[in-house]
Formats: sequence, structure tokens, C-alpha cells
Amino acid sequence: MSAAERYEGADGLAVRGQPGAEPGDVAGYIREVTGELRDLADGAGFALLAYLLDMARHEAVAQLRQSAPGQPD
Repeated sequence: MSAAERYEGADGLAVRGQPGAEPGDVAGYIREVTGELRDLADGAGFALLAYLLDMARHEAVAQLRQSAPGQPD
């Protein structure tokens, strides 16, 4: 099951394509997807792409922290 299939926003709607999605929900979704893509890139030997995806994941985590201070990562 992909992150898109298992990640839902607070209102129970899938984040992708939802115009009213909360920033924290979007950041959490991006964190999940970029983590999966990073693992794929790393497994295929695409070191630079894996690094860039990991940087995007770290930025999503930072945005998640800003949108919901005190929440676990």
C-alpha cells in the first residue's frame, strides 16, 4: 500500500487533490511519499536523486513541525 493510499487528512479525506487540506496533512503526506521514493532511488543506485529526495523529506518534516508544534515526527 502506498503512502497515497494510506495517508488521510484530519477530516478523513485523502490529501492528494483536496483543495482544503491542512498544511500539516500535506507535509505529512510529502514526508511519506518522499521517503518511499528515496528508498526506491537508493535501491536503484541513484545516489544524487536519493539525496535530493531525502532533503525534500527533511523539509517536509520541518514544515510539519511548524504546522503542529509539539507533535512527534
